[in-house]
Amino acid sequence: MNNPKISVIVPVYNVEQFLPRCINSILAQTFTDFEVLLINDGSTDNSGRICDEYAKKDNRIRLFHKGNGGVSSARNIGLKNVKGELICFIDSDDYLDKKFLQRMVKAMEENDVDLVCCGCYRESTDGTLLWKRNIKTTTLYDRRQAVIELFTPTSFVGWPWNKIYKASLIKENGLEFNETIKYCEDDVFVLQYILHIQKACYISDILYHYVENSMSANFKGYTDQKFNVNCLDRQKADEMSYLLVRDMGDKEVMDIFLARRFTSNLATLYKLLPVYNDEHDILVFLKRNLRKYYLKYLLNKRFCKRLKEEIKHIIFLINPIIYIKIKSKR
Repeated sequence: MNNPKISVIVPVYNVEQFLPRCINSILAQTFTDFEVLLINDGSTDNSGRICDEYAKKDNRIRLFHKGNGGVSSARNIGLKNVKGELICFIDSDDYLDKKFLQRMVKAMEENDVDLVCCGCYRESTDGTLLWKRNIKTTTLYDRRQAVIELFTPTSFVGWPWNKIYKASLIKENGLEFNETIKYCEDDVFVLQYILHIQKACYISDILYHYVENSMSANFKGYTDQKFNVNCLDRQKADEMSYLLVRDMGDKEVMDIFLARRFTSNLATLYKLLPVYNDEHDILVFLKRNLRKYYLKYLLNKRFCKRLKEEIKHIIFLINPIIYIKIKSKR
């Protein structure tokens, strides 16, 4: 096929239950000028065979089989092989609204921007809606504003999959996913990309369905021994992002980033407390960070909006065990 308008990169690993729905949702798009890059990352179930079958049926699908290296390595294989002018990423257990590509490409062209982000639904595997995230009115941002929105809890977020990117910006700046960390690596990639844009657009449409799959790497991290590795990776990703923000030389943006860092550390500590002894090195490290960044959080109304929240977090910092007991009695 001729070079398509957009390349859809799909990393695949052991998702035989969900993969057909994902691929079908791409092939059913109302916008048809696209290619699909299926990157089978060493699946041990029937995912590879399913990819083979779809690739035989539709010449818009390009299939790559590789040894297991993680989602970042799979996405990077996709980035090295795209032919499209635009790029998007889809996780293989998720699926798209049929107008995802049409509306995202339209927003990119009509607003002359370098990044488009849409709203998303978060669902359980049985289709139950857990929550949705979107903006009320389509909004444009310059680079600085987009970085701020990336660190704002209700806005962009560092997910790579509810966005479309310009392939030229990725290639010209040598951007790729960091393969040395397995968790929150997408936050770093999205930030790196935004630092090279001129304008971004967040559209009000909810077009992406994120499925909370208990077998996925992110979800498993909260339920087994891999969680401590994920916590360390989160800290590494935060440090990489910190260095990128520091190089901007913008105090307000740094303060917002550090307030966001407080909330991410707080969430991690809360999940780890029932698992580890209070004096475990990871917990000591997280609590030190929380005390370090608390003032940034307290003074930033993007994050701390109510006195009740302020009191709750003060209790948590003084004695996390008491906080958990109070919360569990509700």
